[in-house]
Amino acid sequence: MHLDIKPTNVLLAADGQPMLLDFHLARGPIHPDGVPPRGMGGTPYFMSPEQQLAMEAVCAGRPVTVEVDGRSDVYSLGLCCTGVERPGAAAIASARLEETNPRVSVGWPTPSRNA
Repeated sequence: MHLDIKPTNVLLAADGQPMLLDFHLARGPIHPDGVPPRGMGGTPYFMSPEQQLAMEAVCAGRPVTVEVDGRSDVYSLGLCCTGVERPGAAAIASARLEETNPRVSVGWPTPSRNA
């Protein structure tokens, strides 16, 4: 897991290929029944709820009670791509990415809305 996916950690190369940067927080999954990490980090706005709960537990010296795995990175990437506020507030599930965030390319070819 990367654990700090955010726009400033994604670089677009000259050919348009995205490159993920800054792996200093990367680690394997965190399991509730496993050995708790000695520390955690990340950017709070882009953290999944599970990652936030685990970080709060680690910082308070409590056991981690939630699973934190690759889905946390997928959640963070979704926030980066959509440009919406945290899900639940302004997220519109049916909106296309380029409508929600004009910085997202429509790509080629553009599929029809009914596809």
